[in-house]
Amino acid sequence: QPEPATEEPVAETVQPEPAVAETHNSVETHNYASQQSSSSPTDDPEKYFERFKAQWNEMVDCVFNKVPTLQAPLKNYPLELRNNTIYLKLRNSMQVDGFSIKKVAVLQYLRNHFDPNINEVEVELDDKTELKKYILDEKDKIKELQHQNPDFAEFMQTLNLQSCN
Repeated sequence: QPEPATEEPVAETVQPEPAVAETHNSVETHNYASQQSSSSPTDDPEKYFERFKAQWNEMVDCVFNKVPTLQAPLKNYPLELRNNTIYLKLRNSMQVDGFSIKKVAVLQYLRNHFDPNINEVEVELDDKTELKKYILDEKDKIKELQHQNPDFAEFMQTLNLQSCN
């Protein structure tokens, strides 16, 4: 009788799986801060701040990619970094509210990709920024016309015109 065929054990080479990035709130968490050359603010403050600005723009693209009303204004935004705290002045309350929702993701991204010692992002409303009103009512339209053409007020008086408001 024929003997059953025995299979010889085959040696398999097992390739290590590539590192899988964990995702939390759509932010990839790689520990790039420890992989990159660790430069501290005391080494070369200019290089440190330049690296910070580059990471800030990458963070804006990653964290605010689904919020274009914040993504565009925050790109290349004037920032201040002191004592591991980021100071940011936003132009309106809608931006402040939108940023506050994503603040944890911003800190997580910057701690993982830039500097694990980042403590906080301080956000405040910039009252000094003058925003142009895009939707004008009757009264604002007349004021704008008077501002653009000083003779407009005289024209209204000559024709005895008055605004409704």
